[in-house]
Amino acid sequence: QPLPGPLESETNSFQKLLVMRCLRLDKVTNAMQDFVSLNLGQKFIEPQTSDLSIVFKDSSPSIPLIFVLSPGTDPAADLYKFAEEMKFSKKMSAISLGQGQGPRAEAMMRNSMERGKWVFFQNCHLAPSWMPSLERLIEAVDSDKVHRDFRTWLTSLPSNKFPVSILQSGSKMTIEPPRGIKANLMKTYMNLTDDFLNSCSKTGNFKSLLLSLCLFHGITIERRKFGPLGFNIPYEFTDGDLRICISQLKMFLEEYTELPFKVLKYTAGEINYGGRVTDDWDRRCIMNILADFYNPDVLEEGFIYSASGIYRQIDTDTDLEGYLEYIKTLPLNDTPEIFGLHDNANITFAQNETNVLLNCLVLLQPKSSTTGGKGVEEVCDV
Repeated sequence: QPLPGPLESETNSFQKLLVMRCLRLDKVTNAMQDFVSLNLGQKFIEPQTSDLSIVFKDSSPSIPLIFVLSPGTDPAADLYKFAEEMKFSKKMSAISLGQGQGPRAEAMMRNSMERGKWVFFQNCHLAPSWMPSLERLIEAVDSDKVHRDFRTWLTSLPSNKFPVSILQSGSKMTIEPPRGIKANLMKTYMNLTDDFLNSCSKTGNFKSLLLSLCLFHGITIERRKFGPLGFNIPYEFTDGDLRICISQLKMFLEEYTELPFKVLKYTAGEINYGGRVTDDWDRRCIMNILADFYNPDVLEEGFIYSASGIYRQIDTDTDLEGYLEYIKTLPLNDTPEIFGLHDNANITFAQNETNVLLNCLVLLQPKSSTTGGKGVEEVCDV
C-alpha cells in the first residue's frame, strides 16, 4: 500500500523504510524486501536452493567442505543426491561422530585418502575431544600424495570447540531451514523428478496428495513462528519427517485398492509428526490440520486450501516444471489464513522479526568509539 499524502511521492525508497520504522514496525521486513527487490533485483529475495556443484568446483583433497548447520537442518540427503549425480554414491563413507567414534573415523579417512573416496563426518560438535585429531589429519593432507578424488565433508552446529584452522582452510556453507511455505515447497519439488511423480500407478491421486502433504509440512514448520499461537511447545520438524511420509504415501497407494485416508492420517499425524509432539493439545491441533490436507476433497482439481484461493490444487497432468511454475506464483510472505489463524496473529511475529533484524544491523556498526550508555535510537543516527 502507498504511504499517505505526499510521503509517497516525496520520499525515496530508503526514506520510506525510515517512515515504516516509525509508523508500522510490523511492516518493516516487507518494506525491506521491496527495497532490496527495487535496488538489487527480485532474485535476491526469492528462495534459493543449494547447489553443491558450485562449491565442489573450488574444492581439493586438502580443502574440507564444511556445512554450518542450524537447528532442524540436515544436508545429508542433498549430499547423497549430489554423490549419486557425481557417480560417487558407492565411493562415499559416512559416520556420525560421537563418543568412541574417533578411531573408526580416523581409519575411514586414511582409507578414503588412498582409495579416492569421499568421507562424510556428521555432527562434529558432538565430538569435541576428537577435534584436535581431526585438525591434525586435515593439516597432514598433501594434495600431491593422496588420491585426487578424495574429499572431506563435515557438518557441525556452531561450536567454539571446532578447530579454527579447519574453518580458515575449508569451504563453508551455511545450512538454514527454508522460511515460508513457498520456500518449503520449492525446496521439496526441486529435489523431485518427473519420473518420481509418475512412478505411482495412481498417478493423479499421488500428485494431489503429495502437494497436500508438502503444504501440510510447510504449515507445521511455519506455525512455530507464531509462538504459543502456533503450538504450545516449539517442535523441530525436519525434512526427514516429510520424506518418510512421502514414501508411505506412495507405498499405501500401491498396496490399497481404495485410498486409505485413515491409515495415511494415522501414520503421518500420530507417528511421523506426532512422534515428536509431547503436548496433547498440540497433537490434537496437528491431527485437525492434517484432516484438511488428507481427505477425498483435495483430489478435485481447483480445490482451495484457504479462503483467498491462493493455495490450491492444480491439474494433475502437470509435469514437474508446471508445479515449480505454480509454486513461483505463491506469495513470498505467508498470510495467517493458511495456518487457520486470525490476521492479528502476524503482528507480534512481524514486530519481533523486525527487532531482531534491526539489532543485527546495529551489530554491524564499527566499535571504534565509545557510546557510553546510549540506547539504540541514539547510536543509530540516521
